[in-house]
Amino acid sequence: MKKRALVSLAMAGMMMLLLLSACSNSSDNNESTTSQKENEETSNQTNREANDGTSWRLEEPATITMLLQSPYWKEDTPVYQWIKDATNITMEPTIPAGNYDDAFSLTMAGGDIPDILYAMNTTAVNNYGRQGAFIDFNDYIDQMPNLKKYWDADQATNKLRVSSSDGATYLAVVDGSTDGSTRGWIYRKDIFEKEGISPPKTYDELYEVLKSLKQKYPDSYPLSFRGGLSFIDYILSPTFGTYDEVYRDLDTREVKFGPATDGYRQLLDYLHKFNEEGLMSPDWLTVSAEQWIERMTTDKAFITFDFLTRVISLNDSYGSDVLAPMDPPLGAGEKAYMPKADVATFGFAVNKNAKHLDAALHYIDFLFSDEGMELVSWGPQGEGHVVVNGKKQLADQNYRANLGVMQFGSYGRFDYDSVLTTMSADFAERYKGYSSFNWPEAVQAPPFTAEESGITNLKYVDITKYAETNAAKFILGDRPLSEWDKYVQELDAMGLQDVLDVYEKAWDRLGSK
Repeated sequence: MKKRALVSLAMAGMMMLLLLSACSNSSDNNESTTSQKENEETSNQTNREANDGTSWRLEEPATITMLLQSPYWKEDTPVYQWIKDATNITMEPTIPAGNYDDAFSLTMAGGDIPDILYAMNTTAVNNYGRQGAFIDFNDYIDQMPNLKKYWDADQATNKLRVSSSDGATYLAVVDGSTDGSTRGWIYRKDIFEKEGISPPKTYDELYEVLKSLKQKYPDSYPLSFRGGLSFIDYILSPTFGTYDEVYRDLDTREVKFGPATDGYRQLLDYLHKFNEEGLMSPDWLTVSAEQWIERMTTDKAFITFDFLTRVISLNDSYGSDVLAPMDPPLGAGEKAYMPKADVATFGFAVNKNAKHLDAALHYIDFLFSDEGMELVSWGPQGEGHVVVNGKKQLADQNYRANLGVMQFGSYGRFDYDSVLTTMSADFAERYKGYSSFNWPEAVQAPPFTAEESGITNLKYVDITKYAETNAAKFILGDRPLSEWDKYVQELDAMGLQDVLDVYEKAWDRLGSK
């Protein structure tokens, strides 16, 4: 299964005690500045209303602070200057070194918490939010018409999936940048054309193609991939009509655990056959990215699955455009799906005691507006983008470092079409079309109550580890697939049904049926 970060209850508990103490201390300090803050916020709120949507620029300059993960940050990063020019808001970041989740927790435990915290962990945000650390955006949504518009476009995806079990929404989750996370199949197009082989449309055809390539290139392992079981589970499971975690069946809406489904068993059966016959690299559990690249850019491997944009870097390594996207083969079901990777789990959380609350809300709402999305995705003409043959394209291939485009904290909604202009037109078109294979809905754990989290933390972690261990055994032949039913019974004995019941209850609470 895909590895997912789990928040330690013990760690959260210690941090929460420190947080409550910090909040108490900061409340005294806040009282002395309340009058000034209210005056500033009333002034800027009045200015915003006077603008009547014709301008995003506040009449009075404002400064906000933000905890931010941004390895590319520079004082003169253009995107933040564009935002400042549009809004009259200066963003002063705190960029911690080391592990960002740890830095986030330490910041929350301290007494000087920024106005905005860019959050990468939905669970942590909801835990802190329920303790009173963050605003509930629902309480301020009338001041944020563009965030509201974004929510209303798709409540389930844009809001509810990151909301807390108490109904509050402490995270304004961003959108668009994860369009760059599409996974897909990649093949050596030159070799296929040379040998007169057509890309396989099913796993049975894939098996025959791999055998043919092995015969023609006996020193090769035609299928090679990195990422081990996490890539197998996440990328390949949907081609068999299942997922790598707990999900709702697309047809019956039954809550299931992917690695206990018959579709997953069929996937393991194919992989066992590929492994046993030398059709995939025997070190698939441990192969490094460097080894994988070397194999895919020589005649040692011909088919893989990964981030689809890896086609570009692989071709750069080869020195020619010999690799290309390949449609996913169908394993089971009616359609060969790929994981839906275009949904983010990160975004903006706002300090309940923010010193510049109104400016912080204005900054975020601007980033969710059409004008904000256009500005931060493309930049001004001549500075962020140029027009060639009547079409816009980003002015710098190294857009993230040199322009700040798509840096965390610089966007709410993002137009990934800007990034596609840095790629060849043929690849960009193929890349956009690959979204047609996306699993039809976002698969993400729902927000749990404390009691529900206790069940999932106690049982689900052990269940996923056990499933991973046995998946490797089935593929390697260390455990025969004839014992599949016994394996499923073992998962049931570990409390799988309790976990499924918790997920179903939590999803039903959100109205996700």
